Amino acid sequence: MMKQILLFTIFLSASSVAVSQEIDARLSTRYTSIELAKLKQNDPAQLRMLSYALDHACYIIDVPKGKESGLTGLIEMDVNKPIDFLALGLEIQKTNQYLRIKGTEKVLVVKSEWVLNNEMQNNR
Repeated sequence: MMKQILLFTIFLSASSVAVSQEIDARLSTRYTSIELAKLKQNDPAQLRMLSYALDHACYIIDVPKGKESGLTGLIEMDVNKPIDFLALGLEIQKTNQYLRIKGTEKVLVVKSEWVLNNEMQNNR
C-alpha cells in the first residue's frame, strides 16, 4: 500500500512539473495545476488564449469624452506599473471591459475573448 501511495505521489509531482514546463507559470497565480492540466487536455485553445492574454489583454486610455456612462466598473491600480489582469482579479470575458481607474481620468481596457482570439489568428 505504501508503494502505491509513493508511486502516486511521484506521478502527481512529475505531472505537475510536465504541465508547468509547457504552461506559462504566470497562469498559476490564478489557476491550480489541476485546472491548467484540464484546460490543456480539454480546451487547449482557451489555454493558448489565456497565455496570449497575459501580455496582450489590457491597455490604458484616456476617458473618452461623453462616454463615461459606458464604463463597466471602477478599479484601483497603479498606472505606472505593468498591467497584470490576473493580479488585479480580472478575468477575460465574452465582451470588452472598460474600467475607470480610480483617482484618474484613465480607463483600463480588458479585451474580450473574441478580440484576443482574432488577434492571435491574424498575428500568425
